[in-house]
Amino acid sequence: LACSFGVREWQACLNVGSSRINQGDYSIADTYASRVLEWQPLNYQAIRMLGFSSLYQGNHKKACELFKQYDELFENKSSLHEEILRECQSSELY
Repeated sequence: LACSFGVREWQACLNVGSSRINQGDYSIADTYASRVLEWQPLNYQAIRMLGFSSLYQGNHKKACELFKQYDELFENKSSLHEEILRECQSSELY
């Protein structure tokens, strides 16, 4: 229901997604974040959410790809930048 009203309700969509991540329901969280990205492909909050969901699911490579995309939106100066450099080097993304 949170995403049923379209692009205007993207924050509600991400709030539900965040709640689902906290409950360990990653596939539903991914659905909500992906829906937001359909409407707003550069929505940094949705990209970050998908990154953490991927990380929690053990998909380190996908998480690093998403975190790199997130970081690039902030000219490689995001709050995650140092952690990305440290944790994602083995994925050959940097």
